[in-house]
Amino acid sequence: MEKVISTEMERGDKIVLTSIVGPEGSKNIGIVERVKNTGVLANFGLKYHYLIPFYSIRTHLKQKVLESSMKEHILKEGKSNNQIKL
Repeated sequence: MEKVISTEMERGDKIVLTSIVGPEGSKNIGIVERVKNTGVLANFGLKYHYLIPFYSIRTHLKQKVLESSMKEHILKEGKSNNQIKL
């Protein structure tokens, strides 16, 4: 497991926790709201945001990587033969 680097994290990035479930039994994938010295403030789709220490983060997914993979997916889908023409 690679160490998570705080300087590479930005608002909007996704994190995956080392635990199977997240806070209050939610999913273990959250969106970074703010980067702090000891961890990140993350949104897990609950009423409150939670401060997650860096050692509890298994994976860090950059927002730009997610956006580019979505663009590739949209371009592939756009070239499909199943398009409806108006």
